[in-house]
Amino acid sequence: MEKWGGGCADKEMVRVCPNPVTWDELFELLTQYAQSHQCLPSSPPKPLILAGWHFTNDVEKLRRWEETKTWAATNGCAHLVDVADEDFYLVDVLSEKFIPE
Repeated sequence: MEKWGGGCADKEMVRVCPNPVTWDELFELLTQYAQSHQCLPSSPPKPLILAGWHFTNDVEKLRRWEETKTWAATNGCAHLVDVADEDFYLVDVLSEKFIPE
């Protein structure tokens, strides 16, 4: 789990995963990479965006992002998952429960 100071004076924020638009763009890049290289598994983990974003908690999002980073590292494209802090979903405390909006 990554922590980020991000200018907050008294709290470290937890970097959960990329924001949905960024995560979708990364998934497209990783999918293109997988189509032109032999990867195992053959495609990257699907991002938790759209309904996946709304029906998962922070811990599930973090786990899926970790799976994505592991897939990228294993398949030689870890550089594709470097994400700027401003494109990340940050929280002060990870939620483990689903709270419908």
